[in-house]
Amino acid sequence: MKTKILAVLATLVVLASCSTATTWNHPTKDEQQFEQERYDCVKDGEQHAANRGYNGNPMIVDGRAKECMRIKGYTYTKAPRRNAAR
Repeated sequence: MKTKILAVLATLVVLASCSTATTWNHPTKDEQQFEQERYDCVKDGEQHAANRGYNGNPMIVDGRAKECMRIKGYTYTKAPRRNAAR
C-alpha cells in the first residue's frame, strides 16, 4: 500500500514540475508575422516528411518546423502558463 502511495506522489511531483510551457519569441516580429511564418514552417515540415516517405510523421514535421523557425530568428523558450480562469 505504501509503495502505491509513493508511486502516486512521485507522479504528482513530476507532473507539478511541468508547470511551464514553451513559446516562440522574436525581438522584432509581431503576432501576425509569427502566425504566417509558423504556418510556412509547418508546411515546409510536412513537405520535408512527405519527400522522405514519412508523410504525416509528427516527429519529422515538428523537428523540421522548429529548425525553420530558428533559421527565421525565433527562440523557443519556457514561459509561465496562463491561468485559463483569469
